Amino acid sequence: MGFEVSDAYSYDSIFAMLDKNRFDYIPRGIHEIYDEIEIRKVDLPHLMVEPRLALYIPSPFYMFVSKSTPQIAARLELGLEKMVEDGSLQSLFEQYYGAYIEKADLENRTIIHLGNPLLPSKTPLERKVLWHSFSVEAQ
Repeated sequence: MGFEVSDAYSYDSIFAMLDKNRFDYIPRGIHEIYDEIEIRKVDLPHLMVEPRLALYIPSPFYMFVSKSTPQIAARLELGLEKMVEDGSLQSLFEQYYGAYIEKADLENRTIIHLGNPLLPSKTPLERKVLWHSFSVEAQ
């Protein structure tokens, strides 16, 4: 797609750099962006969430455990699979992220699917039940 990537010295500096037009945007997670804008609204009042576009970059959450305690990994996997089966994982997702998704108004945005070349090869992208389903057309 022809994107140019810029580096920043620190997490906080990327917002100041954006405010100074050193680049065009910062891709942020739907669960991050609104709070980040709110926190910085006094010091960087010109920052905003782009209203018509959204980037879709698959970004899973992982839990890591010590290789010396594989029983912990097995128990976590068993528990999470049970949560998938009984719908409680989806309920938790909605509880904690539903308001962000609603606020983003994805139905009225163009979603640009970028993929994620940094994902581990074992990332279960084909297991749709583990990913939020966007009911909008992708670009």
